[in-house]
Amino acid sequence: MSAAAFVSEAWAAIHGGDVPGALRLLAEAYGLIGRWSEGGQRLPIGWPEGDRIIAAAAQIVRGAADPGPDDGGGAGGDAVLFSRWTYYGGHRFAATDILRLSPARQKCAFVVNPGALDPSPHDMAERLGIPADCVEVAPDDVRRTPWEWLPARLRARGCSRLFVVHDTYKPGVLVAALASALARVYILHHIDAKPCSGLHLPGVRVVELTPFCYHYSRINLGIVPIYLPLVSEPPAGGRPPFLATGELRTATCGRESKFALHQGFPYAGIIAERLRRFGGRHVHIGRLSENALARVTEALRRAGVDPGRFEYLSRVPNLPAALWANRVDLYLASFPAGGARTVIDVMASATPAVVHWAGGHEGVHRINLRAPGTAEWSTPEELWKILAAADAAWLEGRSRMAGEHFDRHHRPDVLARALSEPEIAGVEPPALPEGAMVPSPHDVLCQVLADIAWLRRSEGAMATRLAHLEKEMSRALRWPRWPTRESTPPGP
Repeated sequence: MSAAAFVSEAWAAIHGGDVPGALRLLAEAYGLIGRWSEGGQRLPIGWPEGDRIIAAAAQIVRGAADPGPDDGGGAGGDAVLFSRWTYYGGHRFAATDILRLSPARQKCAFVVNPGALDPSPHDMAERLGIPADCVEVAPDDVRRTPWEWLPARLRARGCSRLFVVHDTYKPGVLVAALASALARVYILHHIDAKPCSGLHLPGVRVVELTPFCYHYSRINLGIVPIYLPLVSEPPAGGRPPFLATGELRTATCGRESKFALHQGFPYAGIIAERLRRFGGRHVHIGRLSENALARVTEALRRAGVDPGRFEYLSRVPNLPAALWANRVDLYLASFPAGGARTVIDVMASATPAVVHWAGGHEGVHRINLRAPGTAEWSTPEELWKILAAADAAWLEGRSRMAGEHFDRHHRPDVLARALSEPEIAGVEPPALPEGAMVPSPHDVLCQVLADIAWLRRSEGAMATRLAHLEKEMSRALRWPRWPTRESTPPGP
């Protein structure tokens, strides 16, 4: 069924008062659009028609709801709503920073789906930096209809501002947020979803966490977003000197998914060759599977590099402090997929960074997050040239530029001042680099069409390979593999 057909049936369900049915159809339409653009360039697009269905569903729910008592007495608390809990991802860290730096006396978090790991409220509260009794998880029987649970809980907690971290394919969470009728609802725009739901909801402000998305939304989406910067805590004291041991120490941080083999250069091979050419040590921070670690070990063996020069830390409590503790001179960003929050953490430590340039729209997403002087590479040969130039003077100069950029744009007090206003106006983001091209929604459409063409070509190639495989299998199975009554020789 087409996206238009899903939308038509969703509106029919709305007119019939069937909110769960309408949202189920809308989620399928979002999923269909997401599959169309799978493998394409991510762009922060919205879908006004989908948001109109969400707003209509919220009106139905709000009209049928019992307002109930306001047990919180209008205390002006701040709350974060997660459609699904995650330990990872920049948006979870952004939500944590909002709660940590909010001036509200009452701070709480609501989680609709705790996820497969099903962490305890105490565990989630520890990650968010709030008391355990300030985290509430939706009961099993309302996770598909969170509007039956959230509004009453927000009133009971006395919340007046709600920050939503949501999954596009779970529009019921946005219905619950709108049905709560709070004066201020903010959606943290998540660009990993194509399109992102909620960007065109009435009475809701969109929060952009990267300068590129802020400028893109203003120029192309016809909305006026708020920019709240990603922040980090710089370590206490002074930065360790560069090349203190006479050897180059590099580091990379990222989970295994950041190093997808089918999308770029093999991480194990790049790190092994970096150690072979330039010596020193490399520290990896972030969980890698046993297979990934085995690939690193094998690559080191083939390159003739001592395995002890690769150090593995599956997790650290604080990345900026860990970079100092391990005397890292130069940070090599994960590739092919980078991490926005990680870039800020590295900047907080005044550690020079080298990033992988993915090209196209992907590269533009993160360009405003980089400090001036950040080096970039597209091919291994470019990376080797950068590393060959990384002497103490080169490192100190880029460290100074990173620290100055961090102090200006990403210190915690920048976000704290923005949150101190009852009606958040945000801060002015860094300007786009001169000559930077901001892609338009027409580019998105072209990309989707290109993806569809790619899928069709892939389908044809797959059909050809499948036919060849079936032919080979039929040839191999021409004679029965097991004796049949006819082929079994008679006994003596």
